[in-house]
Amino acid sequence: RLVTVKTSDGKTITGSLEGEDDERVVLKPNPLAPDKSEIGKAMIKERTISDVSPMPAGLLNTLKADQILDLLAWFEAMK
Repeated sequence: RLVTVKTSDGKTITGSLEGEDDERVVLKPNPLAPDKSEIGKAMIKERTISDVSPMPAGLLNTLKADQILDLLAWFEAMK
C-alpha cells in the first residue's frame, strides 16, 4: 500500500513504507529507483494510507502464465 505524507513545510510525498522508527518515516516514491525519502516525524502534518492498490486493475489479464510466474518470482526475490 502507498502512504502519503504531508509535511509542515507544504510538501506531499507518496510512496511505499520502507521503514519507520520513533524519529522518522522512510518512503520509497518510485519502486524502480533506489531513492528513498526520509521524513522526520516532527515534520509530518498528515499521514494517510491508500486503500487502493498501486497495481493497475486487470494488469495480470494482459500477461501469459509464464510471465505471471516470473513476476511473482521477482516479487519474492525483492523481500
